[in-house]
Amino acid sequence: QLAHAMGLRVFGTARSDWKLARIAALAPATLVDVTKQDFVDIVQSATGGVEYIVDLVGGDYFEKNIHAAATLGRIRVGGLVAGARARLDMRMLLNKRLTVVGTVLRARLLAEKIEVAQTFEREALHWLAWGRIKPVVDQVLDMTDVQEAHRIAKANSAVGKIVLRW
Repeated sequence: QLAHAMGLRVFGTARSDWKLARIAALAPATLVDVTKQDFVDIVQSATGGVEYIVDLVGGDYFEKNIHAAATLGRIRVGGLVAGARARLDMRMLLNKRLTVVGTVLRARLLAEKIEVAQTFEREALHWLAWGRIKPVVDQVLDMTDVQEAHRIAKANSAVGKIVLRW
């Protein structure tokens, strides 16, 4: 939603039709079921390589993202759902002169978290206020269902946040 609000062309991937349908409802994007199609081929055919990749998956996707990136592209890794280890041919990274940044909010100092929140407030909160972007909540569960929330998260069967009601 943020990328679309910024006027960017968006590509999204998932491993199931139901997740792609949920993603399609959020904002216009070229969506790829990676169990049926090669997202690198689709991205390369459509763009010749993308300038910015947000990788929330990690694992084997990292190498594919290197191939999908444009020369001088940037990759921001912020999740490891598919694993913490990746194969990497460093030549491709060097030849494309890519910038790779790993990030996670949890490990940041409080001052950095405040800066991130202030940046969001300054640059994107208006889109939230106007309804151009919306929080994505998969489901709301009672606190007594915390084990179910963990099961859903571990199974990667949610699109959006799982909220616990106290």
